[in-house]
Amino acid sequence: MKPFFPLLLFLFLFSGFASIGAELIPHPLDQEIKRLLAVTETSGATFVRNGKEHTAAEAVEHMMKKYVHFQKKGRIASTEDFIALAGTKSMMSGNEYTLRMPDGRTHKSGEWLTARLAEIRSASASE
Repeated sequence: MKPFFPLLLFLFLFSGFASIGAELIPHPLDQEIKRLLAVTETSGATFVRNGKEHTAAEAVEHMMKKYVHFQKKGRIASTEDFIALAGTKSMMSGNEYTLRMPDGRTHKSGEWLTARLAEIRSASASE
């Protein structure tokens, strides 16, 4: 029985350190989403959600709330999930989000976010 105790102690301590370490190392998914949100916030775009206009900063705040909501439910496993669930359409009305760029062009939010994600990944691959 005694040889078993050190093994249990080791497993207990190691699992504790592993969870502490996991909190200190940023998850690549979170970093990618943060970069996508930073690009969004600095875009100068006007986001239209359920017929109302919002600044890019307000859109980022809204998407972060949805991100937290869906993350708690375990539904975001990729940045594409984040875009689909938090950045594409209203959960309440089902209406798609759109954005109007400073030059007047309009885009579906999900398509614009997906294009920005491709640019982020391309830039990361060349670093």
